[in-house]
Amino acid sequence: MKFKLNKLALALPMSIMALGAVAGKSPDDIPTIKISKAEQNATIKANNAKIQNRYFVLLEDEPVALYQGGIKGFKATNIAASSGSNSNAQGKLDLASSASIVYGDYLALKQNSASLKINKALGRTVTIKDSFKIALNGLLVDLEPNEVLALRKMPGVLAVEKEEMQQLLTDVGPQHVGAPEIWDNPNVEGAKGEGLIVGVMDTGIASYHKKVYTFAGAAGFNNIDFNSSFADIGADGYDHINPNGSGVYFGDCIDSPYWCNDKVIGVVSYEGLKSISGVSTYDMRYNTGQDVHGHGTHVASTIAGNLVHDVSYPTVHPDMERSYKHKYYTSDIKVSMSGVAPHANIVSYQTCNVYGCAPSAAIASVEHAIANNVDVLNYSVGGSARSPWMTSDALAFLSAREAGIHIAVAAGNDGHAGEKTIGSPGNSPWVTTVAALSHSRDFTEEKTATFTGGSTELAELIGKGATSGVGLDVPLDVVYAGDVESLTYAELSGGVGYCGKYSLPAYYSADSIEGKVVICRRGGVDSADGTPLSRLSKGAEALRTRAAGMIFINSDDEFNNVVNDPHVLPTIHLNKVDGEALLDWLAEGEGHQVSFTGSELVLNNDKADITAPFTSRGPDYFTGDYLVPDVGAPGVDILASGLGTSMHSGALAASGQINGNARFMSGTSMATPHIAGMYLLMKAARPNWTPAEAQSAIMTTAFTAVTEDDDYDGVKNRADMHRTGSGSARVNLAIEAGLVLNETRAGYLAADPYAEEYGMAESIEGWHGQPHQMNMPSLSKGECLIDCSWTRTFKATKAGSWSVSFEYYNEGFSLVADQSSFTLAEGEEAVINFTAEALQGLADEWVNGRVILTPDNNAIPVQTMPITVNFIAGIAPEITEVTAKRTNDSAPVKDIVTIGTDELQLSKSGIAKAEVHEFELMRDATNNEIFNWEDEDNQTYHAIPLNVQADTKRLVIDVLETTSPDVDIYVGIDSDLDGKISFWEMQLIRYMSANADSNELIDILDPIQDTYWLLVHNWAEGPAALEEHQMVCSDGEEADEGMECADAPVMDNVKISVTNVTYDDDSMSIAVPTSVAPREVVDTRIQWQQAMNEGDIYHGVFWLGTTPELNRNIGSVRVNMTRGEDDVSISEPIINGDKIVVAVRVSGNNSGENRDYDFEMMLPEGINVDILLKDDVVEGAAMQMNTDGFTYALEDNNLTWQHTQVDGANALEFNLVLDASDVLGLIDATPVVDAAVNTSSAMESKSSEPLFYAGRPSFSVSSSVDTVKEGKPVTLSASVVDAVIDNPEISYQWTQVSGPAVSLTGAGASVSFDAPKVSHDEVVTFEMIGSNGDKASFAETVSVNVENKSSGGTTGLGFIILAGLGLFSRRRN
Repeated sequence: MKFKLNKLALALPMSIMALGAVAGKSPDDIPTIKISKAEQNATIKANNAKIQNRYFVLLEDEPVALYQGGIKGFKATNIAASSGSNSNAQGKLDLASSASIVYGDYLALKQNSASLKINKALGRTVTIKDSFKIALNGLLVDLEPNEVLALRKMPGVLAVEKEEMQQLLTDVGPQHVGAPEIWDNPNVEGAKGEGLIVGVMDTGIASYHKKVYTFAGAAGFNNIDFNSSFADIGADGYDHINPNGSGVYFGDCIDSPYWCNDKVIGVVSYEGLKSISGVSTYDMRYNTGQDVHGHGTHVASTIAGNLVHDVSYPTVHPDMERSYKHKYYTSDIKVSMSGVAPHANIVSYQTCNVYGCAPSAAIASVEHAIANNVDVLNYSVGGSARSPWMTSDALAFLSAREAGIHIAVAAGNDGHAGEKTIGSPGNSPWVTTVAALSHSRDFTEEKTATFTGGSTELAELIGKGATSGVGLDVPLDVVYAGDVESLTYAELSGGVGYCGKYSLPAYYSADSIEGKVVICRRGGVDSADGTPLSRLSKGAEALRTRAAGMIFINSDDEFNNVVNDPHVLPTIHLNKVDGEALLDWLAEGEGHQVSFTGSELVLNNDKADITAPFTSRGPDYFTGDYLVPDVGAPGVDILASGLGTSMHSGALAASGQINGNARFMSGTSMATPHIAGMYLLMKAARPNWTPAEAQSAIMTTAFTAVTEDDDYDGVKNRADMHRTGSGSARVNLAIEAGLVLNETRAGYLAADPYAEEYGMAESIEGWHGQPHQMNMPSLSKGECLIDCSWTRTFKATKAGSWSVSFEYYNEGFSLVADQSSFTLAEGEEAVINFTAEALQGLADEWVNGRVILTPDNNAIPVQTMPITVNFIAGIAPEITEVTAKRTNDSAPVKDIVTIGTDELQLSKSGIAKAEVHEFELMRDATNNEIFNWEDEDNQTYHAIPLNVQADTKRLVIDVLETTSPDVDIYVGIDSDLDGKISFWEMQLIRYMSANADSNELIDILDPIQDTYWLLVHNWAEGPAALEEHQMVCSDGEEADEGMECADAPVMDNVKISVTNVTYDDDSMSIAVPTSVAPREVVDTRIQWQQAMNEGDIYHGVFWLGTTPELNRNIGSVRVNMTRGEDDVSISEPIINGDKIVVAVRVSGNNSGENRDYDFEMMLPEGINVDILLKDDVVEGAAMQMNTDGFTYALEDNNLTWQHTQVDGANALEFNLVLDASDVLGLIDATPVVDAAVNTSSAMESKSSEPLFYAGRPSFSVSSSVDTVKEGKPVTLSASVVDAVIDNPEISYQWTQVSGPAVSLTGAGASVSFDAPKVSHDEVVTFEMIGSNGDKASFAETVSVNVENKSSGGTTGLGFIILAGLGLFSRRRN
C-alpha cells in the first residue's frame, strides 16, 4: 500500500460513542466505547483505498452561486453582485432565472471543452464521474497519479485535488441552549422551525424503526408507523406542511414516496454510498438513502426531531465482538425528547456510508441545497486538515454561505491528540465549527427511604438512584434476595444476595417477590461469561420477577461509592453501613415495609458546559490567525432517535450496532446539530440576517464560563478557547444581539494566506493575505511579535450605546480599543481597532481574553468576543540559504526580530558535509506497495544504512535529482541491526516524505537517536522486470521461440543527499549581539571556516533564545550551504611578446550585502604595469569597459587596488596588461592576487597555473687592454652569461658609441681596432647587444683609454678624473 505524507495530512479519528457515563472507576460501572487509534487509522486507510484515484478538477470560471459578472453577455448571478435581482421569493439564489440558466449553460460548455482538452492531454478518454456548476465549477474524474501533474499545468485549471474519504464526527439539549424561550415567543413566526428546511449531510435517515421486506412491497409500510421523531404529526399535535407542496419530494422519495412525508421531504442518495454493505437484498432499504449506520438519524433528530413522549434512558453494556451479546437496560424514568427546531422540514443527504464520507457527494448536496431553498446545512463530518482556500468541499460551503445558507460543521473528535487537530472543512472560516460540551441533564441525588415494621425501629436512610419512588401511598413489603433466591444460581453468581441472572424466584412461584421491594447486594459475577455483574443488571433481574422496586446495597469496602444510576425499576442505592443496618433490621420481627422518594430530572448547571475531552482543538493547523472552533454546544451523552432493533448494517463493528428507538451518542457530531437547530430558529426570528451575522450573534452572546475537567477529579478549570471557541451557545440571547458582524466572500478570499505562493494574489480583488483581518466575531493572531492589531466592523440591529472593556484570562499582556464607547442608530456601523501588546510577566504560549461590549439598554444582551494571541519571543527565518565562495567568510542572516533581551542566547552546530548517493531505481509495476519481503532483488527501492547519534542536531535527506516523476523516502528503525529492511521494520517508519512528485525532503531537528535505514522507493509506475520467458522486441519484431515480447523496465537515475549534523565545532560560528532592543533587527552573521570543493553541500543549524532558561524560544534557523565558485579567481595569463595579459575575476554578488575587496599583487622584478582596466561581465554580451572612479597604486613592485561589489552586481574582471620588457633571464612570473574582503577575517590568495617568463639573455664584454697608445691594436671580446633558452642562436652586434672614430674589424664574439691618433688622452667607448635568437640583451659597454704619444705613459690628472668617473669600466645601458 502507498503511504503518502505531506504537511496537509493530519488524520482525524472516527467518532467516539460514549454509551452512558464517562470515566469508569469500578468493575460494575457503565462502560464507554472508544475506538482505538490503530483501528481508526486502519479504517480510514481502507476507506480511502475505495476512491484512491478520484480527483476534483477545479476550473477557473466562478460557479453560479459566486459569479460576479464581468463576462460579456452574462449577467452576474451571485445574489449580492446582482443587487438582489437574482434571488427568489425566499431570498435564496434563483437558479430558474434567465441569468442563472444562461450562465449555467456557459459553464457546461466550458466544462465540455475542458473534458476534451483533458482527453487530448492524457491521450485517453477520461470518464467524468460528476460535474458541479452551482457551488463549485469543477469535474470529478478518475486519474492515475502520473496524470495529475499534466492537468495541473493545463490552462483553465485552477487545481487538481484528490478526493479523500472523511469520517463521521444528541432530552435536555434544546433547553440548555435556550430554544424553549424562542418556542414560546409570540413575536417569532415559525418559532419552532415551521416552513424552514434543514439539509442533513450524513449517513441518511431512518424513516422507520422496523424493516419491511421486499416480498411485502410498498404495502408493507401500511402496517408500521413512521419513525416518531420524523412523523408527519408530532406528539405535540403539530401537523407538518411540506413547503414545496404535499407529495413533492426529493431523491429516493420521488419513486418511493413511502420514505417521505410532510416532514421528511427528501431522501437524497448517491451511487457508491447507498445502503448496500451489510444490508440484505430482501430489505426494502437496500440500495437506498436509508440510514443503516445510525449517525445521520441521531443528528437529524437532534436538529429537527419531533417532540416524542415517554422515552426511557437507554443504557448499553456492549460486547465488542458480537452485537447480540449487548446488554440493554431501559430506565425507569421516562422523559420527553425533541429536536432544537422540532417543526422544521428535513432533507436527508446520504453523503456517508458505513465506510466514510465522500466530499464529491457533499458538494453535490450543497448544490442541491442551493437549488432547492434549503435554509441550514449540517455536516457532522471531518477529514484531514487542508487549507480551506484550496479545498473543494470547503469552497462549496463558501458558495452555500454566499447563497444565504447557514452551515454548521463538527470540530472533530481528536482532542486527545492535542492542539491543531481540527480538520477540513471544520477549519474553514466561513462555516460555524462546533466543539462538544456537557449539558445540564441531571437527577436529584438524595432519596429518602422510610421503613415500618420489624421488632426495632430503623431510621430513615439516604441514598441515590435516578428512578421514580415507590410505596409513597402505601408502603410495600421488603425482602432480602438472599432469603428467596435459588442457591444454585446464587452460587453461579458468586454468592448469596447478588441477584444474579435467574437467581430470583419467578413471579408465579410460591416465593414470588412480585409487587415487593427486593434488597440486592453489589458485586458478583455474570454466570454466562464470568464478568462482574453490573449495577444495572440487578434491577433487570428484579424487574424480570415483577418486583416493584429494589434497594441496592454496597457489600465491599473497596467499592463503597453510591451512584445515581438510571435503574430499570424504582431503586435506592445505599452505602455498606446503611445496607448492613437494613439487613440487621430485616432479620428481626415481621411486617417489614418500605417506601422511598423518587428522583427528578433537573437542569444542573454545575454539570453543564464542561469541555468534552475528545473535542478537537485549535489553533488551525496552518495559521493561528482566526479562531477555531467557533462555539460549543452539548455533545456528551446526547439522547436522540436510534435506528430501532436489528436495523444496522452488518458491515458495522459490533460496538456500532446499538439497538433502540432512542439512544445516547457522544461527539462533536452531536454538538453540531444543536447549532444547526439554533440557526433554524434564528432564521425564523431574524430572517434578514446573513449567515455571517447570525454566526456572530451566536458567538458573541455565548455563555463564557466554560470549564474543563479532563481527569474527572471534580476540579474544574477555565477552558482554553482553542477547545471551546467563544463559549456555549444560547440561541435565546443570540436573537436579541444588538450588534452583528458580517463578512463576504470577497473578504474571505482577500484573506487567503497562500494566494501569493500559488500565484493567485493578483487575480483576487483587494488581496491582503491576512486572515486575522477577516471581519469575524473573534480576535486571533498567531506569531504576534510584541503587539498586533485587528479591525472589526459592527452593525447595530437596534439603536443603542455600548461601552468597550476587556477581560483577561492570562497575565502578561494588555488590550486596548481606539473607542471606549460608541452610539449607533439601527443599521449604522462602527469600525473599531483593537490592539494586544505583550507585557512583563508573559508566561504562556497562547493568552486568552475577551472584548466586552456592554449596552446601555438592559434588554440587549452583553456581547463578548474571544481573544487568542500567540505572543512570540521573536521571528527568525526557518532556513537561510548560503552560497559559500571562500574557505573563510561570513554571510548575514536577515529578518531576525525579537521582543528584546539583554542576554541573547545562542546554541548551534557546526556544518556537516552531505553524503551524496547516486543509483538507479526501476519504476514500480505494482504501484501498490513499498516493500515486498518475498522479492529480495527488488530494483524499485534502494536502502542506505543510517546511524543517528545522541545529540545529533539535524538530519537532512534530500532528493537532489531524479528522472522519476515520483520518488519517496522513508527512515525506519533497523531493529535487528542487520542493515537491511524487513517486513516488520516497515511498521517502524519514523520519518517519511512521500508526496505525489519527487520533491521529497526530510529535515528533522534533534532527531531521535537510533540505528536506522533509509529507504528510497521509485513509486512511479512502469513495466515489471523481464522474466525468463520475456524479451524486448523492436517494432514489428516477433519474439523468439518460447519467448514473448514485453516492455523493458524503466530505470530512473536518483541522486540523494544525506546529512547527519552531529557536532558543534568551529566550522561554523554565529555572531550575534548580547543585547537587542524590542523590534530591533538582530545583526546576525554566519561565519565559517571550512575547505570545500565547488558543488559540496553542507548543513547546520542554530537557535536563539531570550534567556538562559528559554534558550531556544526565538526559534531555529537551518543553515543550508552550497559551495559555489570562488569569489575571486585569476585567468590563465596570455603572453604576447613582452606583454603579459591576465584577468582577475570577481563573481557576481547575491549575498544580500555589499562586499568590499582589497587586492594586492607583488610583481616580479622587471615587470611593470602597462594597463589595468575594470570590465563588467554581462552574460551573453560582449565585455563592457568601465574605468569610472577606478584607481590603483604601485609601490615597490606591489600593485594594490580596491573595489566594492555591490549587492546584486554581476561578475566583473580586472584586466591587467603587464610589461615584461625589463625582465632579465628566466623568472617565475606566476600571477598571484591576494584578496581580502570585509566579510572575511582571512586573506585568500589566488594564482594561475605556474608561469615562467623567459626574459632577455645576458652577456659580458671585455677589452684586451684598458689603456693603449695611439696606433696600437685593441681586441674587444664578448661572451654569453645566460642564454635563457635552450639551443640559442647567439649573435653579437658591436657599435662605437663615443670617442674618436675607429674602424672595427672582425665579427661575432671578438672584434678589434687600432687605437686612433689623439691630441690628448681620450676614451673610446663601445656597446654590444647580444641575442639568443629570440630576445636581445641589454646593451653591454666597454671603454678603452687612448693616450697620445707625448703623455709619457704617465697617468695625468685627466686620467685620474676619468678613472674616478668609472669611464674605463664595462657598463650596461
